[in-house]
Amino acid sequence: MIRIALAAATAAILFAAAPASAQTDAMGSGSMSSTPAMSCADMMTKAQTMRTPEDTTKALDAQKEMKMAETAQASKDETTCKMHMKKAMDDLM
Repeated sequence: MIRIALAAATAAILFAAAPASAQTDAMGSGSMSSTPAMSCADMMTKAQTMRTPEDTTKALDAQKEMKMAETAQASKDETTCKMHMKKAMDDLM
């Protein structure tokens, strides 16, 4: 009987804590959490001011992502452009 009560109390505590942790995850722990408000052109401008990483693989990945973003921008595909720029900016960090 005591085990059931303890299990129920533990479940209640965990259930009550779940929404709080879900809120912090929804806010995002990523460094580019503000990118949805930025246009792809703004992201490109910001990326130009960022330091190139010493890791050659990351630098090359960022370059590839920026080229794909430019192609998407030329096709007027803002969503795809922003997706590639986010990846590029993550590689630049």
